[in-house]
Amino acid sequence: MDNKMDINKAVENPAMVTAINNLLACNTAETRKSFEDELLKVRFLLPVELSEEPTPSKEEGKKTINQGTRISIQMQGDSNGKQLLPVFTDWNELRKWTEKPDSETETFVLGYKNVLSFVKNCGGFVINPRGKYLIVTLSMIDEINKKFKMK
Repeated sequence: MDNKMDINKAVENPAMVTAINNLLACNTAETRKSFEDELLKVRFLLPVELSEEPTPSKEEGKKTINQGTRISIQMQGDSNGKQLLPVFTDWNELRKWTEKPDSETETFVLGYKNVLSFVKNCGGFVINPRGKYLIVTLSMIDEINKKFKMK
């Protein structure tokens, strides 16, 4: 599901944005399936704070995080006090959430399967928390994973 990603390719997910908008407008089996299908293809941006500057790589656009670097993630709280991992479909959505210039915003580019490794100890994740957002709870994740036979 999570194939190698070209980090030099802009993170844009118009089909995911459309699927979210359709699901929010009308929650049906068809719109849920469309969302779930896109979820398996998506590349999200996850903003992170690093305790030290990554080392530039010989490959353009890549950096290496040094051993011992602490990675911090600012979680988003929901109305029930649960912490959610904020992920973004594109840079325009991320800019609504952070005041930092793009050049100072460190991000990971993650597929759905990678996102799952970050949500084990929280309530799920929220896509585009400052725009037309969608919360994906742990129970939703369980359903999706069973449907697609994922661990």
